[in-house]
Amino acid sequence: MLSPPRAPTALRCGMFYFSGIMKVNIKAHVVSFVAMVSCCLAVQMVSAEEVKGAYQLTWGKDIPLGVVSLGMYGLGSWRVRNMPAFDSSFSKKDLLPWDRPFAGTWNSKADLASDIFSGAAAVPVVMALIDWRQNRLEASDVWTQVGMLGEVLALQSGINLTVRSFAFWPRPLMLGTHGGTERDAKDVSGSFYSGHSSAAFATAVFTANWFDRTHPGSSATPWVWGGALTTATTVAVLRVAAGKHYPTDVIVGAMMGTVIGWGVPKFHESSSKISMAPLPGGAMCLVTF
Repeated sequence: MLSPPRAPTALRCGMFYFSGIMKVNIKAHVVSFVAMVSCCLAVQMVSAEEVKGAYQLTWGKDIPLGVVSLGMYGLGSWRVRNMPAFDSSFSKKDLLPWDRPFAGTWNSKADLASDIFSGAAAVPVVMALIDWRQNRLEASDVWTQVGMLGEVLALQSGINLTVRSFAFWPRPLMLGTHGGTERDAKDVSGSFYSGHSSAAFATAVFTANWFDRTHPGSSATPWVWGGALTTATTVAVLRVAAGKHYPTDVIVGAMMGTVIGWGVPKFHESSSKISMAPLPGGAMCLVTF
């Protein structure tokens, strides 16, 4: 009798890893988070490749981008505070078919673990400081990176809050009986899309892109990409396990975060000819050829 074909080793490892995530052992998650961050920082400290500042902040780009980001954040925050209350008539049948199995989910440990992994947003700043401390980057390059990261997080948060405030569907936990005080939060009516997932992927793509551009040709680049995307994916899976979001929420969040995490650094590349100008009700991009 022929045995069924086995999944490729990489796939089986991935399945084992994410099945472990869904079991939500909080101590294991803390250990794995510390291990991932330590590996990234160790790679950074022992890297001997040439480093160069590849980005720059300019008034013509950053004032409009800052105004747009903070404006959307303020608007989104206001709309979330005034979000309509949970509609008890909403049922599992109103969800997208592939999201229905997750209705009613709640796990406080997964919720906490997702917050812990979100602390990885500080990693790119620490990496830049290591380069500066080892005299491989100028202080101005560090400030440029911090400014770009701030814009990435503010822009993704503003867009996310604005979209969530439309309350397309409630969080999974609201379709169950558990959740404790989380059920009383003002944003429970708006699950779409995941801000944690968006922020995690925005930070991951930003970090890996920044490393790739400032450490051209580095053999550590694939490891930085792998660690960053693994951390972001872990956050997304934990948000589903926690009962805070559906798969659709975290997938769209990952896509939005990826676009913002790639676009903002691209916008600031020294060779970029893109600028922005604020307009009533929005902004205009200008491209110089």
